Amino acid sequence: MKKALTLLLAMTLVLSMGVVAFAGGGEKTTEVSYTTATTYVVTVPAAQEFTSSTVSTSGKVEAKDVLIEDGKQLKVSVQSANDGKLTYECSEIAYTATCNSATVNDTQAHVVLTVAAGITSGEATLNFATDSNKIAAATKAGKHVDTLTFTCEVVTATT
Repeated sequence: MKKALTLLLAMTLVLSMGVVAFAGGGEKTTEVSYTTATTYVVTVPAAQEFTSSTVSTSGKVEAKDVLIEDGKQLKVSVQSANDGKLTYECSEIAYTATCNSATVNDTQAHVVLTVAAGITSGEATLNFATDSNKIAAATKAGKHVDTLTFTCEVVTATT
């Protein structure tokens, strides 16, 4: 008896969930959708180090698995904390970081990579350079450092 009553209640519940599709005539529609999230993976160059014999080096900024809305673009910018100088206390060593022949290591944010909607990857090369005269200008022994901050953002595409 309990099983029969349980089955009857379950059937009543299932049948009450239905939608009357054509009551009163006409056509009815149901939208089925899924919204994908904006996703991307950006890698930036590993630590770059100058030595007395290595005064230039390079690294890649790469974007992959880019999925963004139409009319948008992924923009990767870089900015130097020390205005293009490796510093240690009051000692400085000047250097340059360039991308597509433009200097990008000052205190302004510079776009180094742009990936448009519909493109799934992109890359840019950053070139770092100093010279032995600049290294010799250091006034203190110790590790001289600059920090480059990379910023990724999805913005409205520019034409």
